[in-house]
Amino acid sequence: MSFLFTPHLPENRVTAMAVSNQFPHMVQQLSQIGITPVLVPPSTALDQPVASHPDMLLHPLGENKLIYAHDSQPLRDALRELGFLLMKPAHVLEKNYPKDVGLNALSLGNYLFGKDTALDPVLLQSWTERGKELISVRQGYAKCSCCAVDQTHVICSDTGIAKAMEKVGISVLVVETRGILLEGYSCGFIGGCAGKLAPDEICFTGSLSCHPQGEEIKAFLKGCGVLWRELTSGPLLDVGSLIPLLEEG
Repeated sequence: MSFLFTPHLPENRVTAMAVSNQFPHMVQQLSQIGITPVLVPPSTALDQPVASHPDMLLHPLGENKLIYAHDSQPLRDALRELGFLLMKPAHVLEKNYPKDVGLNALSLGNYLFGKDTALDPVLLQSWTERGKELISVRQGYAKCSCCAVDQTHVICSDTGIAKAMEKVGISVLVVETRGILLEGYSCGFIGGCAGKLAPDEICFTGSLSCHPQGEEIKAFLKGCGVLWRELTSGPLLDVGSLIPLLEEG
């Protein structure tokens, strides 16, 4: 097994993923297809509905580097056992927006998309040192809003992020938040419903047919040469993303 060179976009079959521990059926489904689930328990720092969301609490920097904002010692130990070097953010996450989105950014190609005034300084410095250009967007839940299919194709729940991405040559399918469930909120985001299993395969937490633009999503994925797997037969659930941690090789 090896670390991903590019966060969220494996080059080989994924062998371990970070996933909320609040959805045992999805955890079981991942185990059945040969993926080791690294369970993320609720954090006391965040609002209850998103307290176990990996994309709020973990920010992979590529290879074995990971910014870690959780208060769980067991999760910290599990990640270190896998070989991750955990970096502490400069600021402690808080329940209220925008103090909950310090790690909620998406690195793609030469760019980092996120809300500049809300992002943690450690995250910003880490990516700047790697030569990434920050593109600031109004939507603080940038990673939650985006499902990266590959380096140049994204499914996105936010029109502002989509416009910013299109300006730098990224092809974006904008989809509604309607049809994406997140308990305690009016809706969730498409990025929180998905995770790559391999370069040519992505999994979703529910059935794409339950989303108003399910057929458009399928057509977009087909155009990218990417297959999809549905972990449940019900509506899409925003579980805070399924974050690939390790891959074959």
